[in-house]
Amino acid sequence: QLQLPTLAEAVTVAASAVALQTDRAEVRSEIDTKQVNNLPVSGVRNYTALLALVPGVSPPAPAHSLAANPQESLAASVGGQSDERNDTRIDGAGNTFVWLPRLVAYSPPLETIEAVNVVTNSMDAETGMAGGAAVNVLTKSGTNSFSGTGFEYNTNGALKARNVFYFDPNRPKFNMNQWGGTLGGPIARNKLFFFASHEQTNRESNVSRFFTVPTAEARRGDFSSYGTTIYDPLTGAPDGSGRVAFANTVIPADRISRVARQIIEWLPLPTTSGISSNYFASGVADFDRHSTDVKVNWNPSGRFTMFGRASILKFSGWTPVPF
Repeated sequence: QLQLPTLAEAVTVAASAVALQTDRAEVRSEIDTKQVNNLPVSGVRNYTALLALVPGVSPPAPAHSLAANPQESLAASVGGQSDERNDTRIDGAGNTFVWLPRLVAYSPPLETIEAVNVVTNSMDAETGMAGGAAVNVLTKSGTNSFSGTGFEYNTNGALKARNVFYFDPNRPKFNMNQWGGTLGGPIARNKLFFFASHEQTNRESNVSRFFTVPTAEARRGDFSSYGTTIYDPLTGAPDGSGRVAFANTVIPADRISRVARQIIEWLPLPTTSGISSNYFASGVADFDRHSTDVKVNWNPSGRFTMFGRASILKFSGWTPVPF
């Protein structure tokens, strides 16, 4: 026989005074581990996308090509300053891309980040080099217990709509896998610890574009549909005056050089009508990236701690050519 238990309900209201920040005048925000791990991050899974959570930061946006920005970090302006006025560090070490200051030189995988501290105003003198924001990325360290993670994220074109301008009847190819893992633990308990991670990105995506190639008539020397006049270069004065136009804007076949005829044969015919943007080219671009991080912490005593960190980024990419 089931009996109803007694029910007790209590409401407790508690309030405590918020301590003012009295040791520093800076205005700062912090993106913690929970936000880094749980908030949705766009396809590149880069922590720079989370800077949008900080007041005064413009929406982070992609910048430059994969060859110049293989870590696919995003650029953002802070407080109306140029996006080149930000200074980013990893565990206190400089991480500015010297050639492209709006970008970071290396972006640690999300699974390795403990917190991201962003100072947007009244930075301390020790920060330096920052007019917009001083960003410090803190990476995870090993502990006395072994722990690790494994992950894989897949994005593909199965649910993507077909581009109305895409001429191929098949849906454009897109497939991206990002996978990897982390492992941390003790080397010597209470003294020496390690934390390591690896992330790999493999992406295949369709790229397409319209190009201009000669029409079938132009390949024969007939430019009558181009709306222009073509003059015989063997007539008239050296300065161009007095030249005689080709009849009907057609270059005679015997005036087209052997080299030009060979090049014309190599060029494909147009895929659409018109004299410009009349050739549709499509192909698959490949991109592979490997990010490896290793961090070792040494705590010989309660008054002295030390750590060393190494990060390696390797990447390769291929973009198809039009013809």
